[in-house]
Amino acid sequence: MNHQQLYEELGKLLYAISNADGEIHDKEISSVHSIVMKDFVPYEEQTDKAGINDAFYTEFEVEALTEEDADVENAFASFIDFLKKNAKEVNPTLKLSVMAAAQHVAESYKGINRVEKYYLTKLKQELDSI
Repeated sequence: MNHQQLYEELGKLLYAISNADGEIHDKEISSVHSIVMKDFVPYEEQTDKAGINDAFYTEFEVEALTEEDADVENAFASFIDFLKKNAKEVNPTLKLSVMAAAQHVAESYKGINRVEKYYLTKLKQELDSI
């Protein structure tokens, strides 16, 4: 599995969760940064040609999608499609990390709202089916 692409797709998922209610709040962006720094950077050994840890591509993707006000459903679907295409390499640890990251972002601003809950439930179902 291409690690850089995994993190870009994770960025799409976290963007979708952050923007599920139509607005991304600073606490959600801060939560994404915290997750990347605490949960992914220390464990990711791969870097790009410039020496940037691949995990940072999660944040880069969230920023890019925010700037272009990308469609939430398309971003979510892209992540799910990526997982399905790489199902043989999706292990239980990755599933738990993805679910925890999505949950953390959803909880970061006023708890989990109805739309975020919908996406979290859908994500869990997809992860369970892989």
